[in-house]
Amino acid sequence: MTSFQRCIRRVAVAFAVLVIGVISSTVVAQEGKKPPEDKKPPKGLSFKGKDMRKQDLTKRKEDFQYADFSDAILSEAILKNLNLKGADFRDANLEYAKFDSADLTDADLRDALLTGASFNKAKMAGANLEGQEEFSADHVETLRGAKLKDAKIKDSLQDCDLREADLRGADLTGVYHFPGAKFKKARYDSRTRFMKGFDPETAGMVKEDDKPKKPDASDEDSAKKN
Repeated sequence: MTSFQRCIRRVAVAFAVLVIGVISSTVVAQEGKKPPEDKKPPKGLSFKGKDMRKQDLTKRKEDFQYADFSDAILSEAILKNLNLKGADFRDANLEYAKFDSADLTDADLRDALLTGASFNKAKMAGANLEGQEEFSADHVETLRGAKLKDAKIKDSLQDCDLREADLRGADLTGVYHFPGAKFKKARYDSRTRFMKGFDPETAGMVKEDDKPKKPDASDEDSAKKN
């Protein structure tokens, strides 16, 4: 082996050692990194439990996005055209409140009192109305992706967007008018009750029957004994 060949060999070995060192350092650095933490939902102003009945919130300058209105009294309050995205209205009294043209995207209205509440042209995509016993969807613009499981819906759904909504166990027998309503990919099950003359399959809905309950250990033991 000539001196030139030995020199080339040393350079190649040195380069290989350098590459291995860089790769090892990169792996160690990546292993040392902490996994990204789950982002918590943003928090807005808190009106939790406050008595705000008959108040006109459109005259206030606060940002109501992600606001906490849980347990608040908002009966006959005016919330028209407000940005209420992600707002929490759980257990709030919203009787005869005006939400016309408001943005209630991803808002939580579980267990809220909605008797007489108006949602004319309101945007309610992704809103959570699970278990609502009285929800008037009259002239609501969109309920796309809304959680309406076990909810009782009444009045008109004309031109309402209910695509991808969860309607499992929902009762829509109180809906008397629904021309132009969109139900594509909305989910329903054997418990869902529809308005007269409505065919969920023709509307493009997806049936998701509840999975059969797995027998527990005690049931299996009794079956073996028998």
